[in-house]
Amino acid sequence: MSSENNEPTKQPLSAKELETIARAVETRLSDQNAGPIQIAELVQISEPERRNLLLRATLDNPPPGLPNSLIVKKVVAEKGYDPDDATAWDTRRFFQDWAGAAFLSQCAPGAGHSPHFYGGDRNHGFILLEDLGDDHNSLVEPLLGSDAAAAEQALLRFTERLAHMHLDTAGRADEFYALVEQLNPQLADQMRSGAAFAQQRANTIAQLAALDINIPDAATSDLDMVAAALAAPGPFRAYLHGDPCPDNFFWQGATLRLIDFELGYMGHALCDLAYGRTYFPTCWCCNRVPDWLVHQMEARYRQIVGAHLPAVLDDAIFGRAMTVACAYWLISSLNWLLEPVLEEDRTWGIAQVRPRLLARLEVFIAASQEFDHLPGLCDLAVRVLAVLQNRWPKLEPLPIYPALREQSNK
Repeated sequence: MSSENNEPTKQPLSAKELETIARAVETRLSDQNAGPIQIAELVQISEPERRNLLLRATLDNPPPGLPNSLIVKKVVAEKGYDPDDATAWDTRRFFQDWAGAAFLSQCAPGAGHSPHFYGGDRNHGFILLEDLGDDHNSLVEPLLGSDAAAAEQALLRFTERLAHMHLDTAGRADEFYALVEQLNPQLADQMRSGAAFAQQRANTIAQLAALDINIPDAATSDLDMVAAALAAPGPFRAYLHGDPCPDNFFWQGATLRLIDFELGYMGHALCDLAYGRTYFPTCWCCNRVPDWLVHQMEARYRQIVGAHLPAVLDDAIFGRAMTVACAYWLISSLNWLLEPVLEEDRTWGIAQVRPRLLARLEVFIAASQEFDHLPGLCDLAVRVLAVLQNRWPKLEPLPIYPALREQSNK
């Protein structure tokens, strides 16, 4: 998740460590390009709090097809990196990042969805990416600034990028999983299985039971329906970023690029789109998006995707799918965030955690009622919301993004 649970990289790297990485990168590039390639300079550029090591490699006389510089992104594993252990978080996130970057470069090399992928080394734990340079901003700046028009346009461009990525990857699950298989067959099996949501669901039910909230049969039936829709999303199956936080979008000139695919997977496309409606659930930079702007974002998405996928233009189909996506983010958030803040809230990024949970419950309830879908789960969410509101009676609501506050009643 974006900027959550980051472990600091060792700063700075010694000359010997840099030399070791440089030689490994040279070997990989030389093998891929059938000729010797040398690095003229290797400079560490990652910030101390990041969980990956980023270096800029300047190449000495690169051959055609290679730029003058590349970014080396190396996994930092506190317990040691083992490429054969798909149960290790650091291995999983590294290979998912690798597969996502490689897949997008393979599917749509000219679309600019992400930095171009130039290869990787499984044993040494690094990938080689296009260097976007130093002069770029993310979507964080307009959201936390004071220009409402800039923030509105930023979120619409955010939506456009996701829409085009989904279109370019729809129907190509076999290609994606072939890439993951090459990296770690066990991880490919895990990603196909749907076990992640099943575990989140079980954990959430256990946490609610500790609050004396039992799961009625109607809610269980609805959760089964959500699990089935996530496992088999039909026309909505596409590659998801999974963590489209504002700081995972970078401007390169007038082009908005996506970075960091550690949570990327093939799944239900509206889980990415619902990220705005559910207020950026995996991100430190989490505030409310006004309803009028959420509706604009979703209308823009449907306009782009609907030209190729008519189902998204059907209000009933879209509404049910959006409710499923909101349910996914609700269960994911309760699983991850509820237990640690039951007794004491904490600040994560620009907002406390408790208001995030209440806001996500409210969003799911509103979607379920608006689209008349998953009523049993909606009734459960209403009960959970009441229990938590009673437990936290003086809680302030999650604020709207600073740039959009004056227009919140639009």
